[in-house]
Amino acid sequence: MKKNILFYSIAFFLIGAATFVTVNKKKIFQKKEKTYDSVEMVAHAAALIKTKYVDEVKPERVFNGALLKMGEYLDFLSSYLSKSESYKFANIGKMGYTGVKFVKQYGFPIVTNVLPSLNGKVKKGDIIKVVNGKSTFNLPYSVVKFMLTDIPGKEINVVFMRGEERKRIKLKLKVLSDKYVIKKENGWTVVTPLFLNSEKTIEKLLSEINRDKKIIVDLRAFYYISNQTVFKMVKYFIKKPVNITFELNSGEKAIRIKPVNYLNYNKLILITDYQTMEEAELFSYIVKKAGIKIVGGKTPGECGLMYTIDYKDGTKFIVLTGIIKGLYKKGVSPDLRLKGKEIEKFLVNPEKYLNGQKEKAKKK
Repeated sequence: MKKNILFYSIAFFLIGAATFVTVNKKKIFQKKEKTYDSVEMVAHAAALIKTKYVDEVKPERVFNGALLKMGEYLDFLSSYLSKSESYKFANIGKMGYTGVKFVKQYGFPIVTNVLPSLNGKVKKGDIIKVVNGKSTFNLPYSVVKFMLTDIPGKEINVVFMRGEERKRIKLKLKVLSDKYVIKKENGWTVVTPLFLNSEKTIEKLLSEINRDKKIIVDLRAFYYISNQTVFKMVKYFIKKPVNITFELNSGEKAIRIKPVNYLNYNKLILITDYQTMEEAELFSYIVKKAGIKIVGGKTPGECGLMYTIDYKDGTKFIVLTGIIKGLYKKGVSPDLRLKGKEIEKFLVNPEKYLNGQKEKAKKK
């Protein structure tokens, strides 16, 4: 009797397990089937456009457009890169940029920071409409950034829209070789990182400021640095270990960033604002966790870990694969909030602001 009960129990369990697997396989198959249907729909649309559309359109153009919109739909970081943009991404060590910093607004990028070397040719508030014959409308930030990137000395054709009169301005912007700017004033060393595209560039920067006692790092105009390089560079700026937890597709992953005793400063201050994004924002997040003071405005929270998918035709898809919960969509808040001209005054006399903050703390 006991043997029969055991036999029937095992049989019932196996039948149940088989049913469960069958049902789940069916659900999985249905999901895959829907995915295949969607892919087939894109291919079918491309074929119809090729045969029915009034002008001749190459299928590659349709798929490129679909991939661009796909990246835009996912989040504000993921994006599709064309062959030329992918080439620049792969050879970033040789590249520079035009000296124009921007944010996305109303579908177009709007200029927020311009290097003095442009001598007023480009102004804050200018709308970047076209780069090398290609419209920037609704393109992801990273795509427009690589459009404005090239080999130093090369000229990039850019069309801007300026002012309420909507005046169109066509300019040839020369790609700059400037990687950073160092100014020394009132005992402070002000470092403005621009395009830290290689470890050699960073090593040179560090060697030039390693004996300075009071350092300000202005991150408002920071244009490019890679994720992995941030983790290497930030070790020289922090004085104590920092723990960071990433949320990845595979689960949480904690890393510990240990300082490297190289920079011998006594005081270090960072300046941030709404233009401090991507890897520059990650840098400011780590530095703040190490107890270093941040001045200026809140960063936008547009930073994550990215993964690149390479296609045979030379194009790439950059996809967000990990975030820091405390940073993503939240940003980094400054310890001392300053705006516009206040920051410029701070740069002239940092001690005045810092001492004023100390006095307020004493009164409390």
